[in-house]
Amino acid sequence: MKQKHLSRLAASQLSTASTLLLLLTTTLLTMRTSPAEGIKQHTLHKDGEHLLSPNVADESAGVLNPIYPLLMPSEKQDTATLTYNHDGKATVLQLIRSHGGSTTADCEHYCGRSLTDGLDHDFTELTNCDGRIRGTVHLPDGTFRIEFDATAGVHFIRRLKEQRRHPTAMRRTRRPYHSIIKGPDKANRDSNFVELLLVVDNSLFRKLESDEWQVYQYCGNLVNHINMLYNPLNIFIVLTHVVVWRESDPIYVSQRADETLNSFLAYRTSTLLRDHPNDHAQLLTAIEFKENVIGKAKVGGMCSDRSSGAIVRVHTDALAVQASTLAHEMGHSFSMEHDEDADCACPDRRCIMTRSVTGLTLQHWSNCSLEQLAVGFGRGLNHCLGNRPVRLAVASCGNGFVEPGEECDCGLEEACENHCCDAATCRLRGDAVCATGECCDLATCQLRDAAIPCRLERGECDLPEYCTGSSEFCPPDVYRRDTEVCGGGESHCIAGQCRTRTQQCRALWGPSGHAASEACYGRNANGTKYGNCGYEGRPPESYRKCAAADVLCGLLFCHHHKQAEALELGEYNGDSRYSVQKGNETRRYVMCHSAYVDLGPGQRGQLPAFVPDGAPCGDGRMCYQQRCESIERLNADGLGGKHCAHGCFGRGVCNSEGHCHCDSGYDPPYCEHAGVGGSLDSGPASSGPGALWHMLTVAALVLLGCIVLLVLLVAYARSPQYPTSAGCTRWTRRPWRLYKVRGTSPREPVTAQHHPHHNLHLVTDGTIGRRDISLPKYHSSTRDISDDQQFRPIVGVQPHRTAPIPPPIPTQARVLAVPQSTGHVADPQLTVEYRIVPGAAQWRLPPAPVHRKRPF
Repeated sequence: MKQKHLSRLAASQLSTASTLLLLLTTTLLTMRTSPAEGIKQHTLHKDGEHLLSPNVADESAGVLNPIYPLLMPSEKQDTATLTYNHDGKATVLQLIRSHGGSTTADCEHYCGRSLTDGLDHDFTELTNCDGRIRGTVHLPDGTFRIEFDATAGVHFIRRLKEQRRHPTAMRRTRRPYHSIIKGPDKANRDSNFVELLLVVDNSLFRKLESDEWQVYQYCGNLVNHINMLYNPLNIFIVLTHVVVWRESDPIYVSQRADETLNSFLAYRTSTLLRDHPNDHAQLLTAIEFKENVIGKAKVGGMCSDRSSGAIVRVHTDALAVQASTLAHEMGHSFSMEHDEDADCACPDRRCIMTRSVTGLTLQHWSNCSLEQLAVGFGRGLNHCLGNRPVRLAVASCGNGFVEPGEECDCGLEEACENHCCDAATCRLRGDAVCATGECCDLATCQLRDAAIPCRLERGECDLPEYCTGSSEFCPPDVYRRDTEVCGGGESHCIAGQCRTRTQQCRALWGPSGHAASEACYGRNANGTKYGNCGYEGRPPESYRKCAAADVLCGLLFCHHHKQAEALELGEYNGDSRYSVQKGNETRRYVMCHSAYVDLGPGQRGQLPAFVPDGAPCGDGRMCYQQRCESIERLNADGLGGKHCAHGCFGRGVCNSEGHCHCDSGYDPPYCEHAGVGGSLDSGPASSGPGALWHMLTVAALVLLGCIVLLVLLVAYARSPQYPTSAGCTRWTRRPWRLYKVRGTSPREPVTAQHHPHHNLHLVTDGTIGRRDISLPKYHSSTRDISDDQQFRPIVGVQPHRTAPIPPPIPTQARVLAVPQSTGHVADPQLTVEYRIVPGAAQWRLPPAPVHRKRPF
């Protein structure tokens, strides 16, 4: 019957599998042969804006949808058309081939761009290796990945999941752990990334033969050389957008450089920042400026909405010379001046910031430029440069970023110092496992061991991260929970930072700056340039008044001891005296200094001119986005994240992901047991001794448990209540050797067994025989009430000897064992004493053994 049931079950499962397979085959055939009508045209451009989106279903649950992409070359050189079916419709992508990528004999690289309408779209990056297409498509409703399954021989499309945060949570700048692009290999936590936008005006477009592909290649090669010049300064230049004015120029490009610069900066503020967010923009033109000017920029304008830009005339065909001109103008935005001081030292005859260009290839920075850069960074000019870009305008081997289809990218061949990577092909060399990332040992080209620090903590609100031993990249940046008290009670942790009013004043006014009196903050209720809770428009067009409860969280007011009231950071400032009088005290005046600082797009709520988020504004309250909020309510809304279970047992702190970051020597996730430290997010904080101690502790606990279990089993097996039956045996111990005593069934008559070595009769059921005096029972039911466990059984009886007598105790019981007469001289009595613990009311002495006189 059982075999028949299994046969029917197997047949049922086989039938179900066949039905599902038939259904899947029918679906695939239907999709593949769907009609071409209803085709939606989707063109993509490299400057990053999207026009139309293909009908891609939501696959946030990770479902893979099969597609059948068709890549066909177009009539125009280096272009192609990709068509794929999805959800019963076809989507068309128009692509250009990227020669700058790591192209091999079997692989081709493509990037999306518009060939027809001249409109701006998002881009895509695809690699075609012998008909196997892989790549990423960016659409308004999400990012999608096309993959090829070699086992099934089918392409699939899936949606890449995106993290969603609580709507009231702060916008945090975090570097993605698995970005679309990775690198650069020399980047670290202090690196700065300039998201550069290049605009090619109509004159240069015509000079480049109106070939848009040539324009992209030219811009990409320019930025690769600029990146090479800035890399020694730990600055990485990333070309994120290219805008081409094909038909006409939307602004007047005058031969007067000043006029053209002002017009371009105004156009950037009104249009480019809105359509293509960037840190810095430059206009490339073929028009000659008067007075032999080849470039112009404002000094110290990096990250500013109104000043971070430059204009450059393309004056030479030498790519390296032209790149140094763009680098020179960008240097002005970094607050670098011309090398006119006689004390400026340069490794070459001239450095990049020289006043005039003589056709030389400039490759180095003077000491004056480095000092001025340090001053600019100290003033916060790099405030917007901390986020690492995830998209590039032009995919190319040599830009320093590892893109889809590349294994590594160490920059241009003449600047590559990474022996793990082949700069010509962007492939790993030999047995190299990695060539980039904080957890890649570039000396051996192998992964670093676990527990090696890869990102140290910065301040009391940050937490360190460690290599995992399985990836070349450092784990995501995590920190202590938001809203936790820091700075000696002067602030609360926000996004891993502890910012106080005084620290912010010092950033604005220098070392002498400190927080002004609370009396100054009443001005924030006015809603003016020098007292407000925010503004609308860039530059400001209107100012928002602070509510009475929020005045302490609006514009920041400081006091300083400078003779000249010059800002260390900012564009303009306001100062005034504020009259204060309390009760009958003498009226006094306090100085209130405020500032306006423009740090570029996307910085609202983090502007240095305002009270920093986290600053206290009352009992149980703190400033957050220019409002005085209840900390309890912020935590309820999800700002502080999840609470850690059990409070991490006092051996760690709760991080921003709601996980315990354990002290060294304790194991996550709860810091309850000994272990390696760290958290589930940061990687292990230690290896070796900590891990070994953890393993030894576990092994010792397992061994101890086995020993306790064995002792309990032996004690149970030797207890008189242990059931026995015929054929069952029990092991006991003689004084000299082990031997076996066979038991009898409870239903069998009681019989006595004679043991020749002891000349004694042993009654097998544990009772005393009528004619014989038994030995002490081999199993005792005496209880030890101190731990409520049985005594160990008596391990044997040694005839003709007297057992050692323990010290006298208040209560004791004696059992006498007398050998049976054999006609010899009587043996001495054997006395066995049981230790009894007194004072237990529930304990009762067992019945004393029955002693009978030996018959003569």
